[in-house]
Amino acid sequence: MGKLLSLLARDDSNCCSSPRYDIFLDFENAAPTDTERDVYEEVQRVLFDSDKILEEIQCYKGAGREIREAIADPSTITQERAWRAVKPLVDKLLRFYNHSLELQRKEHLYTFSSAKVGKPCTRFLPRKCWFNSHVLCKTKAELR
Repeated sequence: MGKLLSLLARDDSNCCSSPRYDIFLDFENAAPTDTERDVYEEVQRVLFDSDKILEEIQCYKGAGREIREAIADPSTITQERAWRAVKPLVDKLLRFYNHSLELQRKEHLYTFSSAKVGKPCTRFLPRKCWFNSHVLCKTKAELR
């Protein structure tokens, strides 16, 4: 979102700076067009999963106590207890990692030059792209 806003905040007074764009983005009423819908829904699914994952990360409890016990007393019982505590956490961390990779893939998919939308946009033509694709701009900001 910061990159988006910094682009809009450029000053016209300096001849060497990039041009300043006067753009109105209607984030609250933005709705995907038919050509944007597939990309929009795909990204929204990932963002919905992100909320659940963030909640899980906030509630994450490590297995430090069980690991320390298994190291201090390397018996079969303490090692088994440590393994039962660590294994689900490793699975959870793998899920978090895979989700972060999916977010990266979606962000690359969701560049404004997406073929699904059929609107070739580059960083050099932001006004045209954002004027035509408020919902894409909003979701791109949410991905960040």
